[in-house]
Amino acid sequence: MKALPESLEGFNILHVVLDSLRFDSASRADTPVLDSLGPLIAARTLAPYTPAAHAAAWLGHFPSAPTSALPYYNETVRQPLRITTGPARDANKGCGMLLDGADVLDGLCRKGYSTLGWGGVSQFSTGSWLRQFAWDHFTYFGVDMDEEPLAPRAPETFPLNLNRVGEILSTMSDYGKVPWFLFLNDPAPHYPYDWGEGITEEVREEAFPLLKLNLRSHHLAMEKRDMLALYAPLLQQMQVDGLERYIDPGLGELFKGLRQISDRPVFAIVHADHGEYFGEDGLYGHMHGGIYDMTVPLWIGVL
Repeated sequence: MKALPESLEGFNILHVVLDSLRFDSASRADTPVLDSLGPLIAARTLAPYTPAAHAAAWLGHFPSAPTSALPYYNETVRQPLRITTGPARDANKGCGMLLDGADVLDGLCRKGYSTLGWGGVSQFSTGSWLRQFAWDHFTYFGVDMDEEPLAPRAPETFPLNLNRVGEILSTMSDYGKVPWFLFLNDPAPHYPYDWGEGITEEVREEAFPLLKLNLRSHHLAMEKRDMLALYAPLLQQMQVDGLERYIDPGLGELFKGLRQISDRPVFAIVHADHGEYFGEDGLYGHMHGGIYDMTVPLWIGVL
């Protein structure tokens, strides 16, 4: 684990979002690669759903961690990357890099950075709003917007699949000595919580029909709500298993490859865009604005 720099000038930047990963799912998982990056921090996202949470980050407002132990993170400043709007126009203190632009990606482009992204959830499909930021390159691995949300997903739809990591590193190597900003959104923790290993018949046949009804209406009869609650621990365990057995190893390969191809240090920030409800207060999924979908895991460090 390397000490965090006071300034990010001269760094390549890696931004990884683990979609829908709940903080206590992360705290239960064995993640040696993420642990080597930095300590797990309980942070608060600015929005409980994907587009708004990503947009907040790219306006300089990453999930907030009110601790004075980390550079750029205290009770008033939570911006590793900060754009010159409002009070930031006169202040360079408290941020890793001050950017002149409409948003973080625009500001990085103006500083000569290449901006490259890979996305997995449908909000990154072709023509989506999050694709309108200043990307030099973007690849979407997921399915179309109208696909069944609880359908099993193929391993190749996940950016941190080891084969996909190889493709990403190959693309990155083409950018040589140009400074870069690399973004990955991995959908493995998002429902249906699978990560390329399939879904058990019990979950598929018993839990998912109830979960689908609840996600669409947020109202189930008491008997069905009680039945779904029996499966809630299993659904969350699928998040934990995916983080341990798929995401952390994939990040290990990505980190190793980026160290090899980068001619400068790499600052990495890894977090969830929002969390998830698994039956608390009778709720499932996200977009509720409560403690379980607003509290997210955060790791920051230098590769």
